[in-house]
Amino acid sequence: MGNRLRSALHSVAGVVVLSRRLEAASRIFALHVSILLAIACGALIWLIGRRWFALAGLIVMALLIVLFEDVPDFPTDDKPDRKTARRLKLEQAIAKREALLRSKGP
Repeated sequence: MGNRLRSALHSVAGVVVLSRRLEAASRIFALHVSILLAIACGALIWLIGRRWFALAGLIVMALLIVLFEDVPDFPTDDKPDRKTARRLKLEQAIAKREALLRSKGP
C-alpha cells in the first residue's frame, strides 16, 4: 500500500509542477501578446495622428453635422417655419383637388 500512495503522491506532484510550468508559460505568453498589442495600438494611433490628421478632422466635422442636424430651426416673424408652410401648401393642394373633383361631378 505504501508504493501506491508514493506513486499517487508523485503523480500529484508531477501535475502540480506541470501546472505551475504551464501557468508561467501562459503568463509569459500573455505578457508577450500584451506588449505586441500595445505596440500595434501605438503604431495605429501614431498613423492616425501623424498621417491621417485630415481624416480625423473630417470625422469630427461629420459628428458635429450629425449632432446639429436635429436642432430645430427658430422661426422668424416674416414667414412660417418649414413644417407649417408645408402643411399649408398640402391643405391648399387637397382643397384644389376636392374642388376639381366636385366640379366634374358624378
